[in-house]
Amino acid sequence: MKRFVIVSSVFVLAVVAGCSIFLHAKRDMATIACIPLDHGTRTRDYCIMNPFRDRNAENEAERILEQLKAGNTNVLIPYLSEKDADDRERYLSNECEYKITSWHNGEIEANDQELSIQYWVSRSNYPASRGEVHFFFIRTDGQWALRSYNAIY
Repeated sequence: MKRFVIVSSVFVLAVVAGCSIFLHAKRDMATIACIPLDHGTRTRDYCIMNPFRDRNAENEAERILEQLKAGNTNVLIPYLSEKDADDRERYLSNECEYKITSWHNGEIEANDQELSIQYWVSRSNYPASRGEVHFFFIRTDGQWALRSYNAIY
């Protein structure tokens, strides 16, 4: 019995170590897997994230989400430049009216030059349901720079 416990422990440790080494080597792969939570039009999902991923872009996105939660919609102005004046005004008024209250990661998609981060957000008008927001980054001088913001209200 004692030998079985030792062999099992060594096997489990080898699997954990192997998975950790693999995930560290693949740290550019931010999302390991996404599991759908429902089967609606905009299917929400729960994503298992790589613990070794580069979180710099996520930190920037979550800083903006914190500002939006606090009511500072002006933080979005630089990231709505690709939209026309009416769309910019609509985004800013919607963010005031449908204030973000909480969020969690959705899928992260990346290649060498572009990165897209999706978040599932709860808003003050519909606290029980989730909407989605997207942050789009481009790589500039080896760093991720936020290019634009998109939300579904």
